[in-house]
Amino acid sequence: MASLTHARRAGLLAVVLAACGGGSGQVLPSGCSTPSGSPKPPARVVAGQLTAFADRAVVARSGVTRLALVATGPLRYVAACDGPVQAVITDRADIHVATLTAAAPRGTPCGDVTLAPGQSVEYDILWSPDPTLPAGAYRASLSLGDQPAIGLPLVLGQPPLACSTA
Repeated sequence: MASLTHARRAGLLAVVLAACGGGSGQVLPSGCSTPSGSPKPPARVVAGQLTAFADRAVVARSGVTRLALVATGPLRYVAACDGPVQAVITDRADIHVATLTAAAPRGTPCGDVTLAPGQSVEYDILWSPDPTLPAGAYRASLSLGDQPAIGLPLVLGQPPLACSTA
């Protein structure tokens, strides 16, 4: 009886952790699956000579996610060295939840930059979501200096589930 109670507690803990975006594996309710049947790859958006992406498809509410913006030449832009890339995170109602920027690491082009054809530079920003944010859809608007912003869709917490009623 004691081992059965322990097993139930462990199972309940796994379900709670998965629902909150924690734990090491995904535990799904009976009859439910992710809509595609398997995890989706991280979002990747290309706009002209700029590409934005995240390092994971689902951002853990208690983790750190790398948002990246890659500039590929030929391209000329001006980006301040103390914050060449800015990310503004908004929720599905377009409510601002975070603004992020990071100084250009040593050796990373900044200021008045000219990239030759085929030359590329990657700028990274780390996002640690506020743990009180609800799971769901978010958007990171990434901008590199004087270039237009790119909207990158993000999912915080568990991905949506498709459940059968049968």
